[in-house]
Amino acid sequence: MGLMWRQRRFFVTTASSFGLNPGSLKAWHCDASNVTWLVDQLETRGLVRRQVSTLDRRVKTVSLTDLGLSLREKVETHMRTAPPELLALDDVDLDTLVRVLRKIGPM
Repeated sequence: MGLMWRQRRFFVTTASSFGLNPGSLKAWHCDASNVTWLVDQLETRGLVRRQVSTLDRRVKTVSLTDLGLSLREKVETHMRTAPPELLALDDVDLDTLVRVLRKIGPM
């Protein structure tokens, strides 16, 4: 298992252990200018739209567009797809991998 795969797994597991998804953890690592930049990028691609809050004009809400919802679904499907290296393992190697993974934590 490559380093990036282990890091991703650790990140996902950490988020899950606190009842969060990985995106929630990433939001805590952003300051306001980073969030603005991220939303700008998504808005430029037509994936989100900003709206002024009806309760406080200083606040903007961000929501996914239909295009954003569609892309999110595609990305989530892709993220749930096993990498080719894993799919190439035979049954014996997969059994071994499962056995080893169970030793290091719940699956």
